[in-house]
Amino acid sequence: MTLLRRLSEFFAAFASFSELAPRDAARTVRRLAESESFGSLGFLMPFSRRCADANVRQVWREETASFSGGAVLTSEQRRLLSDFAEQFGLTSLERFTAACRNYESRFAAEAEKEKQALEKTETLTAGAGVLGAALILIVCW
Repeated sequence: MTLLRRLSEFFAAFASFSELAPRDAARTVRRLAESESFGSLGFLMPFSRRCADANVRQVWREETASFSGGAVLTSEQRRLLSDFAEQFGLTSLERFTAACRNYESRFAAEAEKEKQALEKTETLTAGAGVLGAALILIVCW
């Protein structure tokens, strides 16, 4: 859930950069990666180092695929993260910003879904614990 929120926040921050050239994207990603907020997104710094003179879309896909933190994501969430590569190279800043905002909201929705599932599981576990304690009390009495 924390990783999903961090991804949502990253896309919100990424939406605010002003140029769409790959080198500008790399510099922006590097600045975000160096911040305390996004240090846990381990694919950002390798992406920013590699994409200056490379195919930015390919580098994004490779780095997100090798991101060790991605193991906690579902296959759908990993695909969503990887598919952001298609947003690089858009000619309009407005379209790119809209795509970042879209990804921000999609990852926020995923985090909320995961939070609700966790809360439901915790409620069921607590209920089972109370029931088990009551059963032990009845049996032992």
